[in-house]
Amino acid sequence: MDERAYELLRTSVKRFNEWKANQPTAVELVEAPLAGLSLAKADLSQVNMKGADLSGADLSGANLTGAVMYRVKAAGALLLRCRLDEVYAAESDFTAADLSQARATSANFSRALLQRARLDHARLLDVRFDEADLSEASLVGALLVRTAIPSNDVNMRDAVIENGSRTPRLPSVDFQWIAEDAMTFAIGQWTPRPELPDEKVSTFVRNLRKMARGDDETIKGFGKLIAGLVRSHHRLSVCDSIVCVPSSNAEKTDDPVKAVVSEASRITGLRDGTNWLIRHKSAMPSGLLSLFSDEGKHLDTIRVAHPEVVEGRTVLLFDDFLDTGCSFRACRHLLLAAGAKQVFCVALARRLPREV
Repeated sequence: MDERAYELLRTSVKRFNEWKANQPTAVELVEAPLAGLSLAKADLSQVNMKGADLSGADLSGANLTGAVMYRVKAAGALLLRCRLDEVYAAESDFTAADLSQARATSANFSRALLQRARLDHARLLDVRFDEADLSEASLVGALLVRTAIPSNDVNMRDAVIENGSRTPRLPSVDFQWIAEDAMTFAIGQWTPRPELPDEKVSTFVRNLRKMARGDDETIKGFGKLIAGLVRSHHRLSVCDSIVCVPSSNAEKTDDPVKAVVSEASRITGLRDGTNWLIRHKSAMPSGLLSLFSDEGKHLDTIRVAHPEVVEGRTVLLFDDFLDTGCSFRACRHLLLAAGAKQVFCVALARRLPREV
């Protein structure tokens, strides 16, 4: 065991991460006694932790990519939102551990003990659980791609299981994924034609209208769609929080955009940030605003309510329509200024100048 690494990890995760970033060789923490320690956000990638005692330790948000965790003792440990890509954790003890929202690709948990473990909303691609014990485990809302669970005594409610294609299917075929740029996306397209009745417009536009009227079933459908994109798209899969652009009307309380965000948060387990951005003063809707100004008006009328919560997070910023992009740019700027690590913008519909 590397004594220097051990002492740094026990005393300061930040100092350990800085030290490890400059190490030319792999770090050894074989059989390290780390039980009960706070190791949140520790960079333990490629670290050899064979036989280490992590019982009851808090590794929330830790990077364990490529780590050797053979026969580790991690009963009752917190591994919330951990990165577990290519981890070798065979014959390890994760009894009653919490791995909710963990992300693992090509990990090996063969013969591991995972009784009563929580893997709710975890993203598991090509993960091996050969002969593992998952009795009474919970995988609520998890995404499993080519990952077999060798137990019937598992709570798989709302789980998505894909055994074929590497990229899971989107929840609905009514929508087309359209990339606006590297950070902003729109799912469909829309041209405002209020004179047309519902039966004369596309299914997508009809659903947008129903959502605007507060139709609960449609709101849940859009929430499920956003959840599917978060799980399947390589960029959005890194998000840990979902936030909505606040309504231009500061007095509006029954906002369907907030309802969609809350539904997507419920399904995916992403942190619900519906109240992180507050409109403290009403502004003109984007279509009218573009005639007079740019995102400045939004910057003047929106504030971040909880900067301490935003700090360090990778955020999916959601809105119903992408028109001028002013509100997205303003809200992204505010979130980044509050300390967000990265902000991806997703709109249900991109406005087009003509009927398509």
